[in-house]
Amino acid sequence: MTVELWQQGELLTSTRLTLIDAGAEGVAWATPMPVDLPAPESCQPVVPPNRVAHFERVDGRLDPATIPFTGGDQARIAGWFRPLEPRPIDAAWLAMASDWFPPPAFVRIDPPTGGISVDLTTHIHRPIADLGDDWLAGTFEIAESAGGLAVEHGRITTADGLVVAESFHTRLTATR
Repeated sequence: MTVELWQQGELLTSTRLTLIDAGAEGVAWATPMPVDLPAPESCQPVVPPNRVAHFERVDGRLDPATIPFTGGDQARIAGWFRPLEPRPIDAAWLAMASDWFPPPAFVRIDPPTGGISVDLTTHIHRPIADLGDDWLAGTFEIAESAGGLAVEHGRITTADGLVVAESFHTRLTATR
């Protein structure tokens, strides 16, 4: 399914959903990924920036080793997060969550550069009916920025490493 938003004859944005019938059968397996994060209580709470509503829907904690604007040598943001209110961790919430963390480039470079979205693809592996009081782990990394573009790879897992969603986010990291 493709949805396009046009205004005054100009395409502003497009969205593509690839869906499969919930009754489809196929081979399934899962290999948990190591969660390399300090405990949530040892991480820094995320204070929502003004006028960014989706930050206000999540209890989030950043790994102190991946704080934005610290001049780190890796473009990596990681931490723990969960909804503020009980709700299913469904495709809509996971799509939002794949863009919830600050851009990883912010760890290496200062604004106003480093985080403009060009394209975001989120692969939903599995919804979670009830997260309870558990946390999800999020890790978002950029290995290289070339010509002002970088591809961020994100992974959202359960606390024990089961992958819930992955994202591939092309970002503009140019300085002008």
